[in-house]
Amino acid sequence: MENPGFNEDYYSNGQFLTNTDLLGSLTFTPRPKDSVTLNGADTIVLAPHIRISLDTVKMGDLLLQDTAVFENQDSFLNYFNGLYIKMTGANNTMLGFNLLSSVTGLTYYYDKGASTDLQFKFVITSGSVKTVHMEHDYAGSVVEAALAPEPEGDFAYIQGMSGVATYMRVEGLDVIGDAIINQAEIELFCTFPDGDMGSLYPLPPYVITQEKTDTSLINSEDVAIALALTGSSSTTESFNAIFGGKVDSLDSGPPVVYRYKMNVTNQFKDIFEGNQENIIYFNPFGKGNIPNRAVIFGPNHPTYAPRLRVTYTVL
Repeated sequence: MENPGFNEDYYSNGQFLTNTDLLGSLTFTPRPKDSVTLNGADTIVLAPHIRISLDTVKMGDLLLQDTAVFENQDSFLNYFNGLYIKMTGANNTMLGFNLLSSVTGLTYYYDKGASTDLQFKFVITSGSVKTVHMEHDYAGSVVEAALAPEPEGDFAYIQGMSGVATYMRVEGLDVIGDAIINQAEIELFCTFPDGDMGSLYPLPPYVITQEKTDTSLINSEDVAIALALTGSSSTTESFNAIFGGKVDSLDSGPPVVYRYKMNVTNQFKDIFEGNQENIIYFNPFGKGNIPNRAVIFGPNHPTYAPRLRVTYTVL
């Protein structure tokens, strides 16, 4: 087992060392809108949740430890590093759990002397480490072909969580010549492929531009400025006015077409002046928190190819 540190950043492609012994399992059908009724001394109706019975022998070992284990939070976590919960054999499936709900916790049910039906609950606090591990397997999908190093002409793809990002190189910079860049805007057009159900695969509410450092992708200067001016919120009309990136319905189809329009003035200036690599990355805003994805028309489309509009002054 591995004890996660409180002061570390964790990403969804990272994993922890875990014990292979199974503590418990449950086969169930998720019912997120059905409350749960507990019939005991009193009948209690609780918010929708699942209850997984754990191995009483293995979990009983925790209570047999020296009292020093329970002296403080650090000593307890050094012994009991946490719980690892995962699905088995499920693809195209995602479940979300509110770990800060009053219902959530590790509960011991026990008898003591003449007292029966007692319980003690280990709660999950807001300060505890909570992290998710995800894997995206694109083998055999239309995305797999797009992962090749050659430019994709028909469609490009972006997805939240640990999903794919898309990048674009700008051609024809030499045509502009000696000039001052006044404004630059990019439009991306998206659709749902044949057979897709839009209600099951919603588009990201916002798409942003990014650039690559030695270790990761970071927001472009245009995005950073918009966030700084709007209190780090992408959902305000001010952010949409400064940067854009908000999904917009363009054509009800078929095929249905959506648009993302983004201000890339500062990023394009840096590329044009040779201060930045000629690559613009696109990702959902808040990528690590949403599973949404978008299928973007590529440069081969006669109507909805990506568009870059540059306003400049010739020197």
